[in-house]
Amino acid sequence: MILIGQYDSPFVRRTAIALDLCGMAFEHRPWSTFGDADLLSRFNPLRRVPTLVLDDRDMLARRDDIGVHFMLEPGEMMVWHNFQMPHARDAYQDGPAHTRHLLRLWLNIENDRPIAAEILARAKIHERIYRERSGRVPASAMAGN
Repeated sequence: MILIGQYDSPFVRRTAIALDLCGMAFEHRPWSTFGDADLLSRFNPLRRVPTLVLDDRDMLARRDDIGVHFMLEPGEMMVWHNFQMPHARDAYQDGPAHTRHLLRLWLNIENDRPIAAEILARAKIHERIYRERSGRVPASAMAGN
């Protein structure tokens, strides 16, 4: 697996950290979207980082030809399976006229595909950090999970 992008990008750093925490070996190519655009375009035609090239040479990138971009309107919501749906969001700042309400739910669905132990362990770390920073107790903690 190859991770393309410079570590000065927080998105590249997060990807590298996640791969490392999951024990997934990868080769790092610190290519710049400007200086190495020609090299990068061979793996990602949009020349964006991070680009993750899997061992079978498939790519994961923020590709407009496979991604869906949309805005939620007031009263709408979106639900997805965090471990099966690759996703991202643009930066957002709450303001007086535009506030958001985010709710994270951890569901344990009977007979669902099992979550890798490394990912489940990382999710529990995120939950602990959330509790410490927000002072709130997630529903999963109340259920004894």
